[in-house]
Amino acid sequence: MRKNRIHTADFRLKIVKEKLRGTSARALSSKWKLSTSLIRTWVDHHQSSGALGLLPKSHRCYAIEFKRIVVEAYTNKGLSLRDCCRQFNMVEDYISIKMN
Repeated sequence: MRKNRIHTADFRLKIVKEKLRGTSARALSSKWKLSTSLIRTWVDHHQSSGALGLLPKSHRCYAIEFKRIVVEAYTNKGLSLRDCCRQFNMVEDYISIKMN
């Protein structure tokens, strides 16, 4: 699977709809040459923000207070990194964290 491919919002929505109809992430991964984690991330975006969550986003800068709240939630509530990013609407940042 190639890194750094740019997928249109329409393509992302197509994949998400296939996943929500019951196709496994592994089957979609093989069919479209995508990682299963990317597919799950797109589904997370769609579930938290609808189709707008699949639009490209620019890199964001977060205030120190916001970062502190997120880190406290991660450590004190026992959230996984993925769940923490979903809770604070930072799902796209989860991709960059996992790829680095």
